[in-house]
Amino acid sequence: MKSVQKLKDAEKELRYAIRYMKHSTEAVVEESERIFSKLIRSIEKQSREVKEMIKSQERLMVSQAEETLEKIQREMAEHRRTEAELERLSRTEDHTHFLQKCKSLHFPMKTVEMPNTDALTYLMYRTMRDALGDLNGGVDETLQREFSRVSDKVNSLKESINPNIPEKTNVKDADIPYTTEPRKRIDFLQHYNDLTLDPNTANPYLSVSDSRRSVTTRSELQPYPDHPDRFTNWAQVLCRAGMAGRCYWEVEWAGNGGVSVGICYKNMNRIGGGSDCKLGHNSKSWSLDCVNTVCSFQHNKESVAITTPCGNRIGVYLDYRAGTLTFYNVSDSMVLLHKEKTTFTQPVYPGFWVGLGSTLKLCCL
Repeated sequence: MKSVQKLKDAEKELRYAIRYMKHSTEAVVEESERIFSKLIRSIEKQSREVKEMIKSQERLMVSQAEETLEKIQREMAEHRRTEAELERLSRTEDHTHFLQKCKSLHFPMKTVEMPNTDALTYLMYRTMRDALGDLNGGVDETLQREFSRVSDKVNSLKESINPNIPEKTNVKDADIPYTTEPRKRIDFLQHYNDLTLDPNTANPYLSVSDSRRSVTTRSELQPYPDHPDRFTNWAQVLCRAGMAGRCYWEVEWAGNGGVSVGICYKNMNRIGGGSDCKLGHNSKSWSLDCVNTVCSFQHNKESVAITTPCGNRIGVYLDYRAGTLTFYNVSDSMVLLHKEKTTFTQPVYPGFWVGLGSTLKLCCL
């Protein structure tokens, strides 16, 4: 019977491990798509700037050529007027009058200096072609080098799960037994994630600044374009990257409006003012609500009062596979505020609600 139970436990663990691997892969693929989309947008932006620079140079050269053309046309018109006057004077028999009138006529003493348009055009073409060729080579070299690094890391992951390879690997999480729970802040920092806010999700009254690490609620609308990911009613914003591993991050907040610090699934509703759109008030999100020194934990319309006073620096530790979400006061020590046990079914996104007059900042550790 014990052997049967062990097999059942192993089956359960493997089924959960398969789901965990799928969720982790989904989060990484999404992050990969976001990074490459950002690179493509950056390259397109640079392409537009280079095109405008070339067009600007073209406008300058054309303008100079047109100025020279206008000068030539003025000289030609003057020539025609002079020739017509000479023709008229040539028919008079009063030689004194002829000589006096000739003195008042305009006779250009030199020809117009022509710009070397062929040389300038070729010089611009050759210079830009060489520079763009160097750019192409540099970008290709960088992409190949960085892709090799990514490939090496993927291969190291393959080796880390091969039973014929020793347990010690270069994978950070693999160096720490899965059952190990971080205790000290230095242990949590081993799992630190460098987060940035996603302005496409920010409510129109939220002002995102400081390299997308800080957010403040304003009394006036911000100039954001329409986006399907944007929270329309609640003053909330999400981070860019989804998570499905062991992750740690910290935030600092200030103000009388209070803040909520939490996580949610990507498919949590964004449009409207119902509880299905509010962080912590539905089955797809979890949050720690902080006002002054009072805090509470929220999930699926259930609230848990927390007796420990809330500080202005909050640490959040997510262990996706273990299904734990833990909040801490961060100071000289890590003071536990709340630990929630659940089962995650999708990658999760750090998210925040910011009350009017409050500011929240992602800490760079």
